[in-house]
Amino acid sequence: MSNIKFSTKEEDLKAISTEQLLQEIKTIKVTTMTLIVLLAIEFCVAIYVSIDNPGMFSLVVVPFALSPILIINLKKGKDMKKEIKSRAMQHLKEVMVLALLTILFPLIIKKKWLRLLKKSE
Repeated sequence: MSNIKFSTKEEDLKAISTEQLLQEIKTIKVTTMTLIVLLAIEFCVAIYVSIDNPGMFSLVVVPFALSPILIINLKKGKDMKKEIKSRAMQHLKEVMVLALLTILFPLIIKKKWLRLLKKSE
């Protein structure tokens, strides 16, 4: 079992590895989908039971009372995806800088050598 606390504070997410974030996103997706299905089933059963027995209508409240868990999970997943995307963009920036340096460095060196050669002549 994962020992990651479910906090979406930016500093907490930055401390978690990308692999762990991806695993947590998968876990959140599965648990959220399972909870959606179970709450929908419970809602339907509560409606069906309350038709025959009006005193059981209070069971309809349970899915609504548990729905904030869905909202929290969806927000956590969104924050984690945003962190992964920001890491990918940072990595892309670093790669672009390295590519530019790789291309420009030989040109700069060549230009300096040409200047030195012209000065020596």
